[in-house]
Amino acid sequence: RLYDLDNLPAGLWFDEADNLFQAREIVRDPGNMKVYVPSTNLPSMFLMPIAVLVKLAGVAITTGRLVSVAFGLLGIVTVFVFVRFILGTWPGLIAAFLVTVMRWDINWSRIGMHGITAPLFAALTAYLTLRALRSGRLSDYGFAGASLGLSMWFYTSLRMFPLVVGFLLLHHLIFKRPAIRGFVGRVSVMILVSLAMASPVIQFAIDDSELFFARTDTTSVFTLVPRDRVADTLQESLVQHALMFHEKGDPNPRHNIPGAPMLDYLTGTLMILGMGIALWRWRDIALISLPFWVFFMTLPGVLTVPWEAPQSLRAISVIPAVAAMCALAIAVMWRAGRNAPWASVRRGATPFVLALLGIIAYLNIDTYFGEQANNPEVFASFSTDETLMSRHMTEQQRRGYSIWVSRQFLFGLTSTL
Repeated sequence: RLYDLDNLPAGLWFDEADNLFQAREIVRDPGNMKVYVPSTNLPSMFLMPIAVLVKLAGVAITTGRLVSVAFGLLGIVTVFVFVRFILGTWPGLIAAFLVTVMRWDINWSRIGMHGITAPLFAALTAYLTLRALRSGRLSDYGFAGASLGLSMWFYTSLRMFPLVVGFLLLHHLIFKRPAIRGFVGRVSVMILVSLAMASPVIQFAIDDSELFFARTDTTSVFTLVPRDRVADTLQESLVQHALMFHEKGDPNPRHNIPGAPMLDYLTGTLMILGMGIALWRWRDIALISLPFWVFFMTLPGVLTVPWEAPQSLRAISVIPAVAAMCALAIAVMWRAGRNAPWASVRRGATPFVLALLGIIAYLNIDTYFGEQANNPEVFASFSTDETLMSRHMTEQQRRGYSIWVSRQFLFGLTSTL
């Protein structure tokens, strides 16, 4: 995630530049910091650590990216904690390893934008919710609510994660049948803490709803598609998002190699096997939640701009669930191998798993730093011309030259920074 971070991606994309610009404004006037930043269409929490780095080291192409790297690494840790809680330590380590090398996660860990916060808060909230349901402690419900409320300060797609939490609570209510009065009381505490953590964002959404929901309104399928076409469009988009894991992925060059599946073929196969096992063990609240997690958290992409489908950034919250299902499949195969009646199979189970993980790591890392980095569409899509030109201008100015430049580039946000 740190290797050659200032040159890959080759350019500073406009949205990254805007985050840097807004962070610099926070440093210049901390008393005027906003809860919600209209230019980013998101709350301001992600900009705060960027502002700290700007204060300490100034503006650089890596300033925002270092914050994304930190969130990416924290996401790996929370995936480990989540999967260890539901499957055990070794599956937890496998899931964390899969996220570590997953090209989808690596890509967004190296771009200074809000999206990489979603896997972190999705995994953390799911873990704390499951821990609360298992322990029944009021404090655990409070921690789960705090994580859910804090997530509302970050990436937009996390606003859908209450659906996953609601599924967990409903499954627990139906199959564990806790005492209703106590359960309702604990869930109420969870909701109240969540609302308290998110209260500034909620207040802004109420006071200036037109501005807060402007981006949602302009990207919603219900706004962009005629009413008689909405159902067909949603069905088409849902199919496209279902196929993005294995067949045809995000076409946006900043998100992916255009059209390439989001998962390598081994991870994709493991995901299908893990999903089948999870559905088979539907009484296990943690396992059955994983397929529904994937469904609910692809909805931010399904319900938005249809011509962008499939949209891997808006669906990025599925990464912990995908890694958990893959780890589940590997754990089941490993246990089957270790319990096989043939000694050679028992001896080969662990080397097989290690070789499988090694191949997955190679496929993803080689693809990101090779094929994806050298793809001309990917190279050109990050305001790259403006970035390279600006670096050249800066170098010439340091050598004492005065620069004459076309107005087409002179007032761009990337070149200005």
